[in-house]
Amino acid sequence: MEEVNGRPILNVRSKLTRRETTIATLVRSECVGLKAFLHRMNVLGFDNPNCHCGGGLQKAKHMIMYCPLLGREQLFVEEWSQDYRELTSTVRGLQQWQSGQ
Repeated sequence: MEEVNGRPILNVRSKLTRRETTIATLVRSECVGLKAFLHRMNVLGFDNPNCHCGGGLQKAKHMIMYCPLLGREQLFVEEWSQDYRELTSTVRGLQQWQSGQ
């Protein structure tokens, strides 16, 4: 198994559905249809990149980790799940937050 910085790289794609893999790629690249991205792309009607909750830019990390409007408390029952990189880069993390959508 290949390693990066001493950590094994798992073949995440083989353990996820095509939908889950697509969502994960969009989330990690921040090229998902949230207000900050749409504002940056100059899409009409998206003059403000901030989230409706008032907590900053509406980006994937904000929506998954911090936005109080989504009621995501069930995501953070385990300590590992408070790591954004873990949630968006591992099978366990991706399935955990996607099942909570």
